[in-house]
Amino acid sequence: MDKGDLPKPPENTQFVDGFLTNAFVQVKNLPPKNTIWNGIHSKPFTKIWNYLDKQLHQIRTDLSSGILKPIFDMDPQDDIIYKTLGNDNKKQVDALQVTKKELINMYIQRQISNISKQVLTSGVLEVPQQYYRQKGQRMCETANFCAIFHQITGHAISEDEIIKAASKEDLVHEGEFGQSIKEDILYNLFQTPAFKDAFLGIDVEYDNFFGFDFDDIKNLIDQVKQNSPNVQFFCTTSIESELLENGWHDVILLSADENQVTIHDPSKRFGSAFRQIPKEDFIKRWGKTALSGKLIIVNKQERNIH
Repeated sequence: MDKGDLPKPPENTQFVDGFLTNAFVQVKNLPPKNTIWNGIHSKPFTKIWNYLDKQLHQIRTDLSSGILKPIFDMDPQDDIIYKTLGNDNKKQVDALQVTKKELINMYIQRQISNISKQVLTSGVLEVPQQYYRQKGQRMCETANFCAIFHQITGHAISEDEIIKAASKEDLVHEGEFGQSIKEDILYNLFQTPAFKDAFLGIDVEYDNFFGFDFDDIKNLIDQVKQNSPNVQFFCTTSIESELLENGWHDVILLSADENQVTIHDPSKRFGSAFRQIPKEDFIKRWGKTALSGKLIIVNKQERNIH
């Protein structure tokens, strides 16, 4: 694997102008993805959610089981549900938040001890051959999306172009540390008619995962490839930020050996293509985000771009 600098992508392209404009209009009409804790690949936490569901059901017997679960997802819209509770019930739900964190931390600590013994060999995951460094402080997900999009389609796409098109549809969040776009909005662009028309025969799916280790990633890929051997997998992981206290950072996972984890890191300050991080450090930082990430699954039936 070449650990030198990868080609620098162009700042602006003509091809994506019309595509992005249409795609960001269309992405608003797509059905929402499952909340992060309810994703298909969150099975390691099933027992925890079942326990919390039972406790929540006891708190509000007039609500169906699990209706308060989105509170654990920290979705601002679910504050409406929380505000309808009486003070005693709010205290009970707050106590469950503490219990949730304790149960997850116990599980994560057990997983961390296993991960240190696991490897993820080169070639299991796809490697983007273009390196994108983020411009905005909170744009790591967007930089990684650009690299993966470029690798899948063969067309460059830039952070500035994405921000410009997303801003027209009010899909850019202005936060304390700058602009950001939700990952699900970005990866749902692959599901839009605009993408399917522009890139015939390229089918892209994705799913969030939590509580996974390297073996879980490899086993899932092997399972899918039994029926679809030509399917490609990209993987992004969320790890603790090196700059922001209690912050997270999105990187593209490439491989892991006995001592090092190799990533494309879009960080403005520390990032590089094929950056190698001591395995112990990576696992510790990954554990701070509940061993979370995203698998992007690509099936190219025919390469026919117009």
